[in-house]
Amino acid sequence: MFPYLHFLSEISEEHQDPVLNMRLTQAKLAYKVGETVDVLVTMERGSHVTFDVQFGNGETLTVTPTDVLVFKHTIRFSHE
Repeated sequence: MFPYLHFLSEISEEHQDPVLNMRLTQAKLAYKVGETVDVLVTMERGSHVTFDVQFGNGETLTVTPTDVLVFKHTIRFSHE
């Protein structure tokens, strides 16, 4: 009767929202050694996201946003 009707599941551990159009932006293309780098992460959709960042000097950072619906917030992290 309703061929276009479909059911939406709520976002949960079992029904996660795929990441869509994630962007990493920074103020400059190059930074001096010791200068703080701010990175901004935005996306249109996505849930249950963890960022594992490798800085290229052996240091790493894991960022796990506290809100499951990551796309609703801007994620910012820094490295010096």
